[in-house]
Amino acid sequence: MKTTKVLFFTLLIAVMATMPQGAMSQVTIGADQPPQSFSVLELISNSTRGLRLPQLKENQRNALQTQIEGSAAATKDLARGLTIYNSTRNCVQYWNGSDWIDAGICGVVIPSVDFPKTPGCPGSDPKPVTWMTYNLGAATSATIGTTTYDLTTPKGQMKWLADKAANGGGVDFTDATVYGDLYQWGRQTDGHEKRNSTVSSVYAYQLGNDVYSNGDGTGQIINSTLKDQFIKNNTHPWDWQKVASSFSDFWGNGRVIYSYPTKDISSGVITYGTTEPSSGTPGVDFTYIDDGGNPYTSVISPNPAATRYYQQPKRTDYDPCPAGWRVPTQDEWETLGDYCDPSTADGYFYTSSNNNSVVTTVGAGTATVPTRNPNLVWVTVANGLPDASSWSAATSSLKVGGYALYDKTEWDNADADYNANGTKPLYDVAAPVPLLFLPAAGGRRDENGAFLGVGSFGSYWSSTVNLEISYYLYFDTTSIYPRESGQRASGLSVRCVAD
Repeated sequence: MKTTKVLFFTLLIAVMATMPQGAMSQVTIGADQPPQSFSVLELISNSTRGLRLPQLKENQRNALQTQIEGSAAATKDLARGLTIYNSTRNCVQYWNGSDWIDAGICGVVIPSVDFPKTPGCPGSDPKPVTWMTYNLGAATSATIGTTTYDLTTPKGQMKWLADKAANGGGVDFTDATVYGDLYQWGRQTDGHEKRNSTVSSVYAYQLGNDVYSNGDGTGQIINSTLKDQFIKNNTHPWDWQKVASSFSDFWGNGRVIYSYPTKDISSGVITYGTTEPSSGTPGVDFTYIDDGGNPYTSVISPNPAATRYYQQPKRTDYDPCPAGWRVPTQDEWETLGDYCDPSTADGYFYTSSNNNSVVTTVGAGTATVPTRNPNLVWVTVANGLPDASSWSAATSSLKVGGYALYDKTEWDNADADYNANGTKPLYDVAAPVPLLFLPAAGGRRDENGAFLGVGSFGSYWSSTVNLEISYYLYFDTTSIYPRESGQRASGLSVRCVAD
């Protein structure tokens, strides 16, 4: 084999040496034909062979990264685009100047689960939503001692957190193993999202316009020094861009549009207004209608909440999710909650008793069934046990938590058995099997990049914007809010959905 390789390259060099100078700048391998004018190298297959990239294990790739990062600045920039096949993760990766980026989907399949859209929400798309089962940037497996954990599964994530707390006193703020990365809204994957990324020394409004791709203080960060940094800001509108853009479509166009559609009872004329009608009496002069033109039924009479319409979500070039996936819209987060229910005026549903959700006793804690999605159960989880009282920041001797989501029918079928063994961790029971686990991954402050609430609350971005803010799912030990809004310079979690 070695002799064959030497002979091949000897012949290749001999052939190239006889070529004219212009032809030597372009090469075709695999066919007796010139390359296209735009190609420096063409590999022609005979339909039975392909290109085999350099095969590097994860530790070998990391050693290569150390070599790159130890190079001079000019050499370090030249390494951008370096491509390998990661044989540990089974995927193609390329170096973007600050991190290894997955070229598509690593592995064969990204574990996912389908949820039906919330029944009855005005403006909802009836198709199910396919959710990735782990946070963006989280590991797919990990070990503690001799135990290996499958972190693509909710049970594996809960067990790792529990064992990490038991063995090490908690999870460090910068540990992305289960928590994943923390993105500033609208930024591409460029290294800023890493939990240990450097915070910029100045605020966004103090940066030059040329730091950004559009050259006017807007766009993605292109400055080689700043592109992998967490860009802080301490003034309105608290954006990582120098000049904030209203209704930004960096992560798609899942923008919310409010309207109050009404139908005149006598004439049948439908009116779409951005405010409530200024005259007339509901039920006498006009009727509120849904987006299909049908009378709007509501437990609040006579005035329901505004009907919400959503543009079709669309993946963009800046979306950080893998190919075929995207950041979810606010509407898609709401399919897991209560907000579109007119009886839920403030958008929250609680894990303690109220009229916005059904609360049942589960072992040592509680389970919450959203009134608008009664097929789903949210269970507070701390150290694998359904006990919200032990949630707290992940410091030396404290526990960690999150919410596990279960199919209501499966939960009910297993509930009696579970209550009989209420001290057994949820990841150790055969049933019910959680559909999703959302860890309390915390976030980073917009004004200084400091960690906030790691181990005690979760904040997950949506692609939906309203003027200069963006919406996200928020939860803590007592409430779940699928329509929180916040500053784009904040660092929050991302959980992808299928595009």
